[in-house]
Amino acid sequence: MSSKAQALITLKRMKILYDDNMPFAAECFSLLGDAQAFDARSITPHDLDDVDALIVRSTLSVTPDLLAFASQLKWVATATAGFNHLDTAYLENNGIRWSSAAGCNAVAVAEYVVSTLFNCVRDEEDPLHALQTKTVGIVGAGHVGSALAEKLTALAIPFCLCDPPLEDTHDPRAFVTLNDAVRCDFVCLHVPYESDGEYATKNLLNAQILNNMMPSQVIINACRGGVVDEAAFLHQSNTQPDRCPQLILDAWQGEPNINVELLARIAMGSAHIAGHSIEGKARGTFMAYAELCRLLDKNLKLRLSDVLHQLEPIVLSAAELDDPSTLPRLIFSLYDMSHDDRLLRSAMAQSDSPASAFVALRKHYAVRREFSAQPLIVPHHLLQAKTVHRLRLLGFPCSDTDLN
Repeated sequence: MSSKAQALITLKRMKILYDDNMPFAAECFSLLGDAQAFDARSITPHDLDDVDALIVRSTLSVTPDLLAFASQLKWVATATAGFNHLDTAYLENNGIRWSSAAGCNAVAVAEYVVSTLFNCVRDEEDPLHALQTKTVGIVGAGHVGSALAEKLTALAIPFCLCDPPLEDTHDPRAFVTLNDAVRCDFVCLHVPYESDGEYATKNLLNAQILNNMMPSQVIINACRGGVVDEAAFLHQSNTQPDRCPQLILDAWQGEPNINVELLARIAMGSAHIAGHSIEGKARGTFMAYAELCRLLDKNLKLRLSDVLHQLEPIVLSAAELDDPSTLPRLIFSLYDMSHDDRLLRSAMAQSDSPASAFVALRKHYAVRREFSAQPLIVPHHLLQAKTVHRLRLLGFPCSDTDLN
């Protein structure tokens, strides 16, 4: 263990700097030291000259330039699943420990995709049945892809997994090739962004793949910008619109400077908020808090369940449980992706600075709850019914009562 890491553990009082967009960060980190919030848009290297611990989100790149005066810094954490914005090699070479919140937003992204899928069949008389006649190719079977697979299993929607890196580690799950995955009705992307190497994902869906897809197919990119070749898609949509697959983007190349022309060509879009449920963001905070407690050899004094409470229960009758519109209604009551699509299009149309509008949508994102926050009360005699079982597997807490 490095001397800086050892010092982190023995430090009695420390200065902690955390991103002001982290829910419950003040409540958590004030228990461990002098905790102060910062704005990622205005922080300077001099702000870090006496900081011991820095907790960021993906909006701040932790680089040697940012840390030029951070002589006391001993630990950096990101409260996000990805950590491409951390110069981990620099941190390790300088004896600064770091951690990420891998998996913190997996459920949120999976539920974003579920909402998006139901939006695609919104006009069907039985939306779930319509989806059950489709296939979903999940490209990337890590935390998010696995969470999505669980949701689709609960809904009995056929899917396949594609993940060459995991397949090469002898993961026991069945995998298909990328060529097989992109033949599915829906192609959901959940991979990290890698520009080179054996498992490069830059422009993973390139011009050749896009040209071989059908207009009835839907691509959903809720991972990283640049995984879909946006220039190739835009060219195809301009020159062969009748042969172009449908594209739904949450992650964009060059964020926050997104291509507004592309927005006009895609089926739906959002401002990289797929993982922005309050639970997902709060998990990131609490994962960083738990890691810092571990390093300081302190007991956890606060847990996620202490600050996030369930919503008022919804009582469902037997007739509602039989109604095919009930499931999408429940999903949309918690999260309706089409709302974020309208917000993004409106913000881009009204702003002279697309980048500023994109940042504002993310920073001021409304509170969004996950399925687990919405208790359902069902008739006692239907507690073991297939529909109730499906709702439980999807994440909704279900309890019984006698409605007679």
